[in-house]
Order: sequence, then C-alpha cells, then structure tokens
Amino acid sequence: MKKTKYREQYDNIIDLTDKKSRGKLFETLILSILDDADILINETFRTLGNSQEIDGAIEINGRIFLIEIKWERTETLAASKLFSFLGKINSKMEGTLGIFISHNHLKEEFVKAVRNGLRQNCILIHGEENIHNIIDGKVNLKDFIWYAFQKASMKNVAEVSTAEFASIPSKKELAGKIETKKPWTKIYEKLVDRGSGKGFENFVRDFYEVGNDIPEKFVSALPALDYTAWTSDKIEAIRKVIIETEKEKYIRAWRSKFLGEFWDKYSSRAVLDLMPTVQDFKKQTRIKIIEKITSSFNGDFERENQASRIFKRFWAVFSVEEFVLLARKYLEIHLDTFRGSSFDQKLFARDLFHQLQKSKVDIWDEFDGEIRAQLSSYLDDWTIFGGGGSTVEEESELASKTCYGKMKKLFEGEEKVEVLQRLQEIYMKLRSE
Repeated sequence: MKKTKYREQYDNIIDLTDKKSRGKLFETLILSILDDADILINETFRTLGNSQEIDGAIEINGRIFLIEIKWERTETLAASKLFSFLGKINSKMEGTLGIFISHNHLKEEFVKAVRNGLRQNCILIHGEENIHNIIDGKVNLKDFIWYAFQKASMKNVAEVSTAEFASIPSKKELAGKIETKKPWTKIYEKLVDRGSGKGFENFVRDFYEVGNDIPEKFVSALPALDYTAWTSDKIEAIRKVIIETEKEKYIRAWRSKFLGEFWDKYSSRAVLDLMPTVQDFKKQTRIKIIEKITSSFNGDFERENQASRIFKRFWAVFSVEEFVLLARKYLEIHLDTFRGSSFDQKLFARDLFHQLQKSKVDIWDEFDGEIRAQLSSYLDDWTIFGGGGSTVEEESELASKTCYGKMKKLFEGEEKVEVLQRLQEIYMKLRSE
C-alpha cells in the first residue's frame, strides 16, 4: 500500500516544472518514508539561535544522522552545498553523523570530499536508480542506512548502491536453517565465509536454481566483495556456473550496470575480470554504453579514468565507427595539457588517435564540426573585439595558427604547412557564411 502511495507521489513530483516546489515536495516525500520506517525523530527544524536549518534527523541503533535532501541538476549542484552540510554536522555533538540524499547523481568531487575529509561522518545516497529503489520499497531503508554506515566505518566507503545492498542476504535469512534459505543466500553465505574453496563449485551447482535471479544478484554484489586469495576462486566458480547455466541473464545484468547510474562501480580491474567476453556485447549495445558513460564525464578526471578502464576491455571488438565515436568524446582529453600523460584517460586517448591513423580515418571529415567550432570561436572574438587594423589575410593566418596550436595532436602525421593552409581555407569559408 505504501509502495503505491510513494510511487504516485513521486510521479506527480516529476511532472512539476517549478524547481522550488519540486524540491520541497521531494524533501517531504523522503521524510515521510523515513517516518514510516520508524526512524525519523525530527522533520525540518532550525538550531538554537535560528542559525542553521536541518532538513531532518533520524536515529538508528542509538546513532543520530542529520539529513540533507536535494533535487538539483548534477551540473548545478555545487560542492559548496555539501561542505555547508558537513559544517552543520561538525558543529554538533561529537558522534553526530549525516546523510546527504540527492535525486540526481553527484559529481565525483562530492564523493572525494566525503571520503577524503578529516572526519568520516557523512553517507551519500544519490542517483535515480537508488531513489527509485527506496521509493518502490525494494530495500529496507533502516537496514540499508545501517549497512552503508558499517561500510563507511570499516572501509571508508562514502556511498553504497541499493542494488548492491539488495543482493546481500539479510541476517534473518542467514540465521535460518539451511533448508529454508533461498539459493542465492546459501551460495553467498558460503562465498563470504573464510573456509576453503575446495568443492565450492560443486556446492554452487547443488544449490543453483534457474529463475532465482542469481546472475543479477551476483553482478550487483561484485563491487562489495573482497577480492582476496580465499574468495577469488569462489567468485570465479560462481561465474563459471552462471555462464554455463544462464549466460544471457549474466550478459543482461552486466549491460544494465554499464547503462546505469553506477557504472563506475564496475571499473576496477578485479571486477572487470569477471565480465562476460566482449564478443557477447552487440555493437548497438556497445554504442549505448559509450554514449551513457561519456555523458557523465563533466571534466571529472577520475570518472574519465574509470571509463577508460572499461572501454579498454572492449578494444578488441570496437569497429572503426566506435573508435571515431570514442575519439570525439575523448578529443578534449587528448588535446588537454593539464591532465597527466600517464593517467588511464590520457593513455587511452593517445591509443584512440593512433588507432584512427592506423585505420586511415579522414580526420578532416570526421572532426569537421570540432575544427569549425574552434575556428568559429576565433571568428567570434575577431568580430566582437576587432583586429586592430589587420588585413583579412593576416586575420585568417593568425586564426589558423592559433587553431593549429590548440589542436596540434589531432593533425599528427600531417605536414604543418598543409594543415595551416587548409585551416585558413575553412576559416575564410566561415567568414563568408
């Protein structure tokens, strides 16, 4: 009943065009969910002296968490708002914690700010995928928050996805008799214990049941697992049985993760080693993955590095069309001199453009829009500020040299004189349009 009520309220909020009303109603909805979970102890309130406004406060197992709730675009949500909230937490009694809830995905700088702070006292819940799972009641919110708190306390993890949490059997299940446990619960319990992996594959086969969402739960759990000597063989054993039994489900589970909000959680080398073979991903799917992942770069170096590790896995099956698409997404990275040359993103960008040369791709044709955009910016400046009495020829020569200096790496392997001449020709066409 509550699940339907929450979903209906949420759908009504999405339709609102007034951002202020939408944000306030979203805050009210989240507070209602926390209240129904019997953990809310205060709705929106102000501190003594009216100095600070707190969206809400909850209590779980004797720990107090202050709540901040936001519905703002990822691009406009400034880190200063998180720092302001951290300041509110730090000004309270020692041991007070915080939960920053954002409808939209947060930039990596937010996550780093929480993870690298002197005091580890704030948990992040963000992204539509997580919000939807909470609204639809797919996780017990009290248990989820407490699990996130435990992960932050033990492993300095500032964020946990609801899908990851949902894949982990509850303590109630683990405490029951083995006959009553669900197939994944039995397998998971055996996976995380510190016993020998001998005979584990046979154990998985004995308890594996088709149609019990084991592939999805296994893939969701991967970012949370410890990749140590005593678990690695067990993890590989589960993967082997899944691929033999429900390979298509395994492929779909990975595809959904790469196309979801938390694709970055699947960028570590240990997790990527468990992917299906890259040949299992069709070209259409790979293009969707490229579009999805690169759309969230926003100048975030760490996300670029994470994406590059994922794309490197697909290198052997990428078509020329996909290499060109990626090169367009990586052009700024390739040209930028501020990014370290040894970073994954820079190395991947370098390899991309070398591959274009090897494939004899016509740079002038494929990057015509980017070249024109660069020259147009000089033309706009010239139009606004004037050229100080320079001739049209001097103007085009200066624009072409400036463009060449900016995009030099794009023209590697071509004669500089010929490149400058062609840039001047394009500039003159732009000038006449």
